Amino acid sequence: MNLTLIIFTLGLSCGIWQWLSPPKPIFKKPQLTHYQWPDCFEGQPLTMLPMTVVEHQFAKDFPGQVASFRCDDQQVILRYITRATRKVHPAADCFRASGYHIGDVKIHTDPNQAHWSGCQVSRAGKSFFVRERIVKIGCLSNEWTDASSWYWHALTHSEQGPWLAITVISQFTDV
Repeated sequence: MNLTLIIFTLGLSCGIWQWLSPPKPIFKKPQLTHYQWPDCFEGQPLTMLPMTVVEHQFAKDFPGQVASFRCDDQQVILRYITRATRKVHPAADCFRASGYHIGDVKIHTDPNQAHWSGCQVSRAGKSFFVRERIVKIGCLSNEWTDASSWYWHALTHSEQGPWLAITVISQFTDV
C-alpha cells in the first residue's frame, strides 16, 4: 500500500509541476518572403540559369527558394532556407547518387577567411571541385561547413534563420 501511495504522489506532483511550470516559448515560423538573389559572387557577376525538371521537383516542397547561377566558369547553387529541414544535405551525396566517384571531403579557408567543405568528384573522365557552406543571413560569422551540424544547430537553437546554403561547382584542375 505504501508503494501505491508513493506512485500516486509522484504522479500527482508531476501533473502539478507541469501545470505550474513556466510556459514554453512558441516556435515562430519565419514568414517566407521573396529572397533577392545577389548580383555577384566572389566579385564576379551571377547569371541565373533556368531550373531543370529535377530542380523544380526538389524546390516544390523546399522551405525557401532554390536557384542556380553561372559565375565565370563555375556553377553556383544558392538555397535560401527558412527553417531546419532534412532537404539540405551534402552535395557529395547528390554526386554519389548520380554515379560520381567522391574524393576526400576536406575543410578549407578561402582568402576572405570563409570556411568551406570541398571535394573532387569525377565520372567518365570529367572532374569537378565542389565546395559548400551554409551561412546565417545577416550574420556571416555564423557558418557551417556541413549540413548535419547546421541542421542540428537550426533545430535546437532558439534563434532561427533564414540561412543561405552555397554550393560551388568548378572544373577541376591540378594545381
